[in-house]
Amino acid sequence: MSEALVAQQHQIVELCSRYAVAVDARDFAAVARCFTSDGSLETALPHRIMHGREGIERVLAAQTSSSLSPQHLVTNHIYTVDGDSCTGTSSFVMFRWPRSPAAVTGAVAHGGSYFDELERTVDGWRIKRRRIEILWGPAHFTAPTTE
Repeated sequence: MSEALVAQQHQIVELCSRYAVAVDARDFAAVARCFTSDGSLETALPHRIMHGREGIERVLAAQTSSSLSPQHLVTNHIYTVDGDSCTGTSSFVMFRWPRSPAAVTGAVAHGGSYFDELERTVDGWRIKRRRIEILWGPAHFTAPTTE
């Protein structure tokens, strides 16, 4: 593998990590900056599709509970670069638990995959489209329709 390809793979993994850290910090402006200006995010819990940085930031801020502390662990990055575009997937486990110490009864976990289309911009790699698929967890949910 060439040094240039290794560097690109590193940048892509770093983008995936930045996204997870921003989600966990509830920094939705930083989450939105992980996307292209016209990017889209499709979530599974609840099933929703958000468009554009402003839409992603606004909807995540409105739909996300402030009473739960989250932590995402992201791994198994498989991405294929083709010029200034890239497609791939990574796996995640997300733990959530109540912020109030009196309410702590244990963490709730979900696991799944991110299906991504990325684009190289003047600011580096950004997410053009991310579809989240939940593969396991305790909650009942409606999985996104596959295209």
